[in-house]
Amino acid sequence: MRRWIKTALSVVFVLWWAGMIVALYFRLHASHTERLPELNVVYTGALVREEWMSIYLKGEKIGYTSRSMQKVGSDFLIQETSYLRLPVGGIKEEILFENLTTVDSTLKVKTSNFTLSAGDAEFNTGAKIEKDKINIFISSKERKENLSIPIDGPIYTPSIIPMVLASDHFSKKVYEFPTFDPMTLSRTKFTVEVLQKNPAKQFKVKGDIWMIRLVWAGFSSTMYVSSDGRVIMEEGPSGMVSYADDKKGALNFTLNKGGEKDILLDFAVPATGLVPIARPRNLVFLTVQLQGIQPALFEIDGGYQHLIAPDTILISTSKYFPERSPDSTHLASTPFIQADDIRIKNKAKEIVGETTDTIFMLQKINKYLYENVKKVYRGTLPSALEVLSSMRGDCNEHSILFTALARALRIPTRIDVGLIYSEGRFLYHSWVSSYVYGRWHSFDPTLGQYPPDATHIRLISGDISRQLELLRMDNPTIKVLKYFNAQDTAANERLSEWKKEKARLWR
Repeated sequence: MRRWIKTALSVVFVLWWAGMIVALYFRLHASHTERLPELNVVYTGALVREEWMSIYLKGEKIGYTSRSMQKVGSDFLIQETSYLRLPVGGIKEEILFENLTTVDSTLKVKTSNFTLSAGDAEFNTGAKIEKDKINIFISSKERKENLSIPIDGPIYTPSIIPMVLASDHFSKKVYEFPTFDPMTLSRTKFTVEVLQKNPAKQFKVKGDIWMIRLVWAGFSSTMYVSSDGRVIMEEGPSGMVSYADDKKGALNFTLNKGGEKDILLDFAVPATGLVPIARPRNLVFLTVQLQGIQPALFEIDGGYQHLIAPDTILISTSKYFPERSPDSTHLASTPFIQADDIRIKNKAKEIVGETTDTIFMLQKINKYLYENVKKVYRGTLPSALEVLSSMRGDCNEHSILFTALARALRIPTRIDVGLIYSEGRFLYHSWVSSYVYGRWHSFDPTLGQYPPDATHIRLISGDISRQLELLRMDNPTIKVLKYFNAQDTAANERLSEWKKEKARLWR
């Protein structure tokens, strides 16, 4: 499967996992074989090559990907498509990725157009490469926007990496490719390591097979590539594997019964120790031990949580541990957080009304979103303007709109991403933190909490695009060591201390 598609899939999986706290749907579907819809290929030139692959997640086929390459004048047109049908909470979710890229005779990108569709949501980006910048056009239901990103050299589409290596006869041990990610609207670099020729794995293809490793943004995948640059197999993060297939095979797969296999549950983090936790939404104190989660790779220490041992975290709603102060990014208007849009500004003013106390303003925003945004899964990249228009979504939509509204009021705000306990496991979730009175205050607009209960374990802070970093966890497990909820005597004492401190800050 092509690299840009794998990155996109990873982002979407993370978005879904984070939305799991909204609800779990359980509706049974009879097992049956279906033919996936075939996407139209835009034929504008002589077909140079066409490839199909079947996509599997933890042993179950979930869709296909295809790529065609055509000669158009002195350039090449590369069309990549990927279709997924996933069992999510017992229902079928469908996602479509499409990318059209024009490359020159040396395979450097000239233009690119990317579309992500999921349900009634659609996200489009277009990019044109100039000498020292990428001009980007963003389009969706509620917005159209242009921006530029500076570059200092050529840009490659990750899909051509195997062909470039093959044309160079895999002669180097390490290659580097600067690329552009249409999902996060950012530049990134792929490092490719040529590991070995004709590895022990056996494939039913003629000729030599090369085993290579792709590394990008802290992640890696392993590809098995033929001498002419065709991908035979790819092993990616999170149990995702793709195999070369013919067109007929790629377009057929079997759906399992809903409820027998659920992607959301597959990617939940198991909880051990003192579980189940009674009344988790009332928890004010929690100590957990992490396994498969390296604190050095995440932002675990600070705010309501503190690393008390190399692998142990204490979370308390009544204590605050020092962390870094805000910077200009926490007030910024971005392509997904449109804090300077007049519609966002007007809604923020409408929600807070005559309130002048900053904490009370944030509480009003939190309450408004909790009561008015319908809790549903969304399988695409959220945008504050689109959430404001639809008023529906999971925790990502709640968090991104809260952030935009708060920044519109000039309150430094960030998105926090991590885990939350529910029914014997920890689920991926997002919430927000705003900087007020010299410290960060956290809010969970999806659950209507301030502060969020102590089962919220923050792993990452920043923009929504950083959610991909959650995939750095390696078969994680969380052991619950100790906890108190608001009904416990000790917990009530801590809660009283927190309320006194809050009252002091508000004077």
